[in-house]
Amino acid sequence: MKLSKADSEPEEMEVDMTPMIDVTFLLIVFFMIVVDLTQQDLVLLQLPKSEMGEQDKNPEKNRVTVNVTFDPESLQSEIIVKRQTMTLDELKDHLYPIAQSKKNKKTKFSEIPILIRCDKEAPFRKVQEIMQVCANKDVQIYKVLLAASDISGKN
Repeated sequence: MKLSKADSEPEEMEVDMTPMIDVTFLLIVFFMIVVDLTQQDLVLLQLPKSEMGEQDKNPEKNRVTVNVTFDPESLQSEIIVKRQTMTLDELKDHLYPIAQSKKNKKTKFSEIPILIRCDKEAPFRKVQEIMQVCANKDVQIYKVLLAASDISGKN
């Protein structure tokens, strides 16, 4: 069987780029949302300055970040975890299952670290109260980190 000349020439194919553009925009939206969620733990604060602090080069992935804000007009401070305002009792209820999920069998202490970021104007009493919640017999988180900015003002 002979093939005609028309049969042997390849047909021109057109590629529809619309699905490719749709996928690209979906990826852009996905990454924008993910990037926003990674910053969910941080609240804009004026951290106290420290000469002796060390830079947090390798933050642990599972650590809990607790922010303490301060309103100079009302002289009130708030505890915020993942953009949610909490009382000390609510913080304890929030930390309890997290601490239980990673308890060291030998020491009975949780291996989950906690980072306390406190506004420099807030009374240190709030940090002390959060540390007492961490030391509670039910929670027992003993790896507590305090955030500060260096003398140059960097966080």
